[in-house]
Amino acid sequence: MLKILVAAAALALVGAIVWAMPQADIFESFGNITEDPWVLVAIVDLYAGFVIYSAIVWTLEQNKKAALLWIVPTYFLGNVIPAAYFIFRFSKVLRTQTA
Repeated sequence: MLKILVAAAALALVGAIVWAMPQADIFESFGNITEDPWVLVAIVDLYAGFVIYSAIVWTLEQNKKAALLWIVPTYFLGNVIPAAYFIFRFSKVLRTQTA
């Protein structure tokens, strides 16, 4: 059930990205973020979450090359990558940690 919830959230995020792409140029939009301090707070929050996710993946994954393949794209593609990690890999990693 939890994987379904994460998949739904990931699909909603992908849908929002697809919707936003024709609405505004991403690079122009980022030029306006310095005008609103709460947007900066949201971005700091987002990247702090990426760092926490990265630390968890780095700690749990025995294969560090595989860990990097899950971590690096997150900083460019956003939370779709952690959602995919949770859906496809997290339960397998936990099983190996407890075995």
